[in-house]
Amino acid sequence: MELTLVNFIKLTLDNDNKSIYVNPKTIGFMYKKRKEMNLEYTHISNTTHNNGGFKVKETPEEIIKMCKLIFGE
Repeated sequence: MELTLVNFIKLTLDNDNKSIYVNPKTIGFMYKKRKEMNLEYTHISNTTHNNGGFKVKETPEEIIKMCKLIFGE
């Protein structure tokens, strides 16, 4: 049996500041979206869930930077 180490990134939900942990290998897509009063959030979709995704406070650039730290790119 072979064990694989899985790294997660910690993201902050937009609506209540709670943390979620996401396996970056399962990110399907993400994009920045503007809502009322010029506040922005990032919509991130996870390929392992069919729940419409998550709204997080981190920008796509910040998320990509976290992924690069994990994968060493």
